[in-house]
Formats: sequence, C-alpha cells, structure tokens
Amino acid sequence: MQKNTVSLSWKVATALMSEPPIHNNTVVFNISSNVGLYSQFSLPLHWSYVPQLFEPTITYHNTIINRLQSDLGIRLAERKFPYKIALPVIDTEASFKLQVRFFPPNILSLTVNLLFAHDLTEGEYLIKCQNLINHSPVKEIIQWTMGLAESLDHNNYTTDYKFTAKPAIYLGGICRPDQFQEHFKQKTSHYISGLIRNSDKAPLSKELVTRIINKNNGHNLKIPNELLLIDKQGILYLSPYPIKRGSLKTSRISKAQDLYEIANIMGIFLENFFPSRVHNEDFVDFLLYKSRPWINKPEVVFRRSKSNQSIWNLLVEELELRGLLELVNEPDIIDVLSDKSRYFNQWASDWWNTENFENLITRKLERSRNVGFNFLSDPDLKLLIIKDYEEAISSLQGRNYKATVILCGSISEAILVDVLIQNPPSGVTTNQLLQYNLNPAIQAVKNNGLITNNELLALLQPLKDYRNLIHPGRQKRRSIAINSSIATIALETVNLLIKELQ
Repeated sequence: MQKNTVSLSWKVATALMSEPPIHNNTVVFNISSNVGLYSQFSLPLHWSYVPQLFEPTITYHNTIINRLQSDLGIRLAERKFPYKIALPVIDTEASFKLQVRFFPPNILSLTVNLLFAHDLTEGEYLIKCQNLINHSPVKEIIQWTMGLAESLDHNNYTTDYKFTAKPAIYLGGICRPDQFQEHFKQKTSHYISGLIRNSDKAPLSKELVTRIINKNNGHNLKIPNELLLIDKQGILYLSPYPIKRGSLKTSRISKAQDLYEIANIMGIFLENFFPSRVHNEDFVDFLLYKSRPWINKPEVVFRRSKSNQSIWNLLVEELELRGLLELVNEPDIIDVLSDKSRYFNQWASDWWNTENFENLITRKLERSRNVGFNFLSDPDLKLLIIKDYEEAISSLQGRNYKATVILCGSISEAILVDVLIQNPPSGVTTNQLLQYNLNPAIQAVKNNGLITNNELLALLQPLKDYRNLIHPGRQKRRSIAINSSIATIALETVNLLIKELQ
C-alpha cells in the first residue's frame, strides 16, 4: 500500500452549560485574546467575534497524560504537544495536537489535528477516518479538554459533552503534479464520496458530482493542479505536493478551516441566541450586532479578498446561516438592536481586552441611555435601583443565585412602592406606602389597576417568599432551595416589570 502524507483535522465545538470563570491566566490554561483568527484574513476587527485563546499549561498536559494512563492504559513519553498516539481505526500512528478557543459567552471550539502517513486514495479509509467518535483516545482527550476549559479546575471537571465535529482532510503527495488532473478524473467518485461521506457502493450521480465541483469553482480558479472542496460535511484538499508545515499550501487549507470554524461558531451562537440572551441580554445583543454583517454583507467584510469571500459565501449557504439569522431577527430584536447600535459603536474595537466587558456593557448602556427606569420619580432611588440591577446581573453570571433572588425582590419592592407613591391608593399616605413590603405592594398595584398583566403579577408573587432567605430563623431559610433556574426567572421577572411600567 502506497502511503501519502495526510493531515486530518476537526473543528470541534460545543455550547457549554455555564461560562468559564475567566480571570486572566489559570493553572490549566494561559488565556489571551485571539485576534489573529481574523487578522490573518485582513478582516476589520471591529466586526469580529473575537475569542479567547486557551493555551494548555504543564498542568493541563499532566492531567491528560495521567488520565490516558489510568483510564485507557496508554502511556505517553511526551509532556507537551505533539503527542504520538495510535489510531486503531486506520491502523497507524499519528502526531496529535489541539488548539482551544473560547467564544463568549459560552461556546468552546477545539481544533484537533492528526498528521500521519496512509493511503486514503483507495477503499473506505477516506470515509472511516473522518468519524471522530471512532478515534480513541482522541475523543476522550476532547471530552477531558472541554471539561477542563469549562471549569478551569484540573481537580473538578465533567467529561460528558455533546459536540459537533467538522473534518478537514489534506491529502498531499497523491501523484505527480503533471498527473493531477487525470488522477482526479479517475478518482472523482472516490473523493466526492469521501467529502460527503457517502459509503454507498453505488456510483454517484453526475449531477451531484457536477454540483459539488461547480460550487467550489470560485476558490479553485487560480490553482489548477490542486483542489479545495468544501461541503456542509467538511473539507477535502487534494495536492500532488507533500505536506510541509508553514507552506502556502498548508496555509491555504488552514485558512479555509478557520473560516469554517467562524461560520460554525456563528451558527451555534444563533441556535443558542435566546437561551444565552436570558443570562446577559446586552452582551448577547452586542455579539449579534457584530455578527450580522458577516451574513448580510459578506461582500463588505471580505472586500479585500475575493477568494476568501468565495469560501465564506459557500459556508454561509452550506451551514444555512441566513436562515438561522432570520429566526433570530424577530421585530422586537431588530428594534432593540436599532436602539442599542449607537452605543455598541462606542466599543467598535478592543472590547475583547476590556476586563469584565460582559457586565460593563450593561452598566454603560443604562447610564448612557438613562432609559428603562425613567418611570421612577425619585432620582436618588433610580440610581440605587440601577446599581442593584447591575449587581443582580453580576450575581447571576457569577453563579451567586441567592444574592440574585434577594436583589430581585428588593428591586421589585422599591419599583412598586415608587409607582404607588406617584399613584397613591385612596386613603393611604406616602409614609404608609414607604412602610410597604413586597406583598402589600403587589396587592396595591393590582387593586388599583396599575399593573393588569396577570402573568407578571403571578411571577411577582414568589419573590415575596424569597425574602425569607434573609429571615433570621433557620427553619424559614432552609425551606427555600435556590438554583440557577429560579435566579434566572427572578431576574427575568424584574425585566418584565420594567418593560410593563416603561
């Protein structure tokens, strides 16, 4: 069997259940902004969804190596990348490396790379090798890395994640340069089947083959003796030249993969837009505002490179990004982004280097617009409520759920009392209203028709019970269990109350 040089990579991504507690470098990863993902394409950074690069430390490598030995009985001599690992599925040994990027608020992306020698131009190997789930110990290292990235704690992390994996195969040295066109002509069905992972022995239809080749024409016109094929399933790059690290040819598929990663991340972001927005509305809106031009105006974003624009346009179609964006672009969302856009432009660049930006943007938006709480009559009370509101958001993001719920109850009580003072019930003095706690305040606004939204009134009711969280009696405090869901609902209730009264 003739062996060719093969680079097999995957772009692996998952939406984490929680946001990693990022505070500069950690024991497991050194963390830095990864603007190079975009600057390599000469793209404007002010439109870029900039991730954080997680560079593994020696503690990370020791954790992975120890687990390989304890869980799988695999001993490694290496203490850093690349590892030398066996791939039983295709009966070979490979050089293994990975790169970790974190796209806030909660998307993790891994670039997994294997370099080995094998003949993938024959048989079923081209298809078999792409299923990452079949590659042990690669799949285990990915799961462990995801757990370490989410917790940033090598002593306490989970190992069960669902993820997407988009493969990219670079076959180098498959024939002589002057034989490339004839070689591809003879093996077109084999390569196209490998690209779309069609294991059916029946030959592919000419219509399907023609469609796949035609949609890739734009980025292959300048290089006749090589072929870059992109599909929603992944990437296949064919070359008569052996693979060399750092060469222009290696750079070409690497850039195509990085564009695939950006497109895939945007797709995951859009799919998880509404759940993510509950936790941090302003920051998630900000990321949507940054991402929209990539889908709506790619000719502007990629105006400096027609080849990159061709690849990106194909990825937008293959991953159905326009359809996902349409699902997100509800009328309310469009109106909100229109209102916030002039403030988002204040952070056109370098936002990724701003410490605690996710919380800062909410505070600055409220102070800049001074809207949301304009229905309040007492300016001093308004400032206090805004401060408590910002702290409630920070508490939820910091997983301090009890503080979130207590603050939400306090905010609701203060808002309702202020509204009642502006519209006093018959026979009730201002001094009496100032003594109200949340329960009589809810009843008063309901009885006086100041709030007629029954769903909102029903959501406000439990907040009065949560005030027992600060009750001195242990029995009452222990009777209430607070978790992420309750804290999220409490904050969303405050948001609904503010919108109702605006």
